[in-house]
Amino acid sequence: MWRRHVADTRVRSFARFPLTSPRMRAKLASLRGRQAAVVAWGLPSDHRQVVVTNGPNDRMRLEALTALRAASVDTRGMLGEILPATPQAAGTGRRPVVVAIAAANDVASAVQPLVDAGLHVRSVVTPALALMSLARLRRAFAVPDVTEVYVALEESAMSFALVRDGALVAARDFEWGYLDGPSTRAQPRPREEIAARLADELVKFFGDVGAGRGSVTQVCICGGLPELRSMTAPLMERLDLEVETLDSLFAIDAARLPEPAVEFRDRSAELRMAWAVAADWPTPINLLRERNRRRRRMALARAGVAAGLAAGLGIGWRIEQSAWWRSTESKPAALATPPASRPSTTRQAAPAAKPAPLKQPPPVVNAAPPPVAQPAGPPKATTATPVSAPGERAERAESARREEPPRREVTQPRQREQTSEPAPLPFDAALGTILYAPDRKLAIIDGRIVQPGDTVRGAQVVEISPAAVLLRDAQGRLRLLALRASGR
Repeated sequence: MWRRHVADTRVRSFARFPLTSPRMRAKLASLRGRQAAVVAWGLPSDHRQVVVTNGPNDRMRLEALTALRAASVDTRGMLGEILPATPQAAGTGRRPVVVAIAAANDVASAVQPLVDAGLHVRSVVTPALALMSLARLRRAFAVPDVTEVYVALEESAMSFALVRDGALVAARDFEWGYLDGPSTRAQPRPREEIAARLADELVKFFGDVGAGRGSVTQVCICGGLPELRSMTAPLMERLDLEVETLDSLFAIDAARLPEPAVEFRDRSAELRMAWAVAADWPTPINLLRERNRRRRRMALARAGVAAGLAAGLGIGWRIEQSAWWRSTESKPAALATPPASRPSTTRQAAPAAKPAPLKQPPPVVNAAPPPVAQPAGPPKATTATPVSAPGERAERAESARREEPPRREVTQPRQREQTSEPAPLPFDAALGTILYAPDRKLAIIDGRIVQPGDTVRGAQVVEISPAAVLLRDAQGRLRLLALRASGR
């Protein structure tokens, strides 16, 4: 907020239509896809300065809203944002900030016609915040360290903004304008009546905010009142202050004005607030800033989950194409039973493995009676049944054991112990999506990426399945959070 506006702004076109008129709808249709900065009149709002502990913006914003609640300001259903009112001083623990709040439902209703027309609403401000932007853009022409009052006077509304060094000090809105009645055919009020009402409201405003006439140096007026300069003399007489009408072309490129250029010059005071919120970017206080932050965080979380899901699918496809993931454990029969085509090799190799052959004892012949004499001729060979030695019997038993297929012991699987734990209860949280892969189990709960072991609302994530998340709360009870379902 401490930069000074140097370059002039070029205005390319201008128009003023009722928001619901056919010409306005046609104009918005021609601007489809463009960004829009909105000044929303008639919002239930509040603006003031509070002192908070110096720190990150989110923490100062939370402390400022807490201070408003302590001052009996209702912040329920409100959009709020802050702006440091002074430069950050080294070694100071406290600093004043400008805090502005407005009703969220009214803000949404105000921008809905623009959203329906396809415009991207980048900022929404109240009239008081638009007057603060106008004061910031005029700082190059203003005297430093002075307090000024900016006034916007429109057909059926009026807004005051007390500004010091480009920071809003206090503000007030009125449902009273320069037209006599709400009708579009109503005539402007008399100049004397407008000046008297405006002066009385300013004096009351100074007293309510504790700003005496000596502390305010100037009153700056803009708005759609025809012949705005005619208000200068009556106000100076009643307020005894310098009054300036903002109907000049300061900070606007006068050499390239939009056509009709004469009409633009005549209506420059009426278009000042629209120019201020468009040219003062980034907007110092944007009522949509916190909502935009949440949307960006949610978009980044979704992008991270989508990237992780894509990476998991890619890794899964690569694993499916390769064979390394399959189990390398051999079958039991392959380890115990030698191939059937090589039994002889196994039997021949077994004796060779012994260090030295055993000496075989001479064969024992069973005793028999003496042979009876036989006729002449070649004697028949006598056969004897040899008796195997102990070493030879062990070798044959070992060979038979190798050839016999192993016996598989059939074991009955142990039955799983039945647990008496009750069925899980529903869990109160918002489950966005689940990323389930062999090497990654993630889920988005309440806009945050969690994994087994993380804590959500006091409960610990126990297990993540493709369709649900199982948690255990502080009492040890199981809680179930199913996909696309929430609630107790």
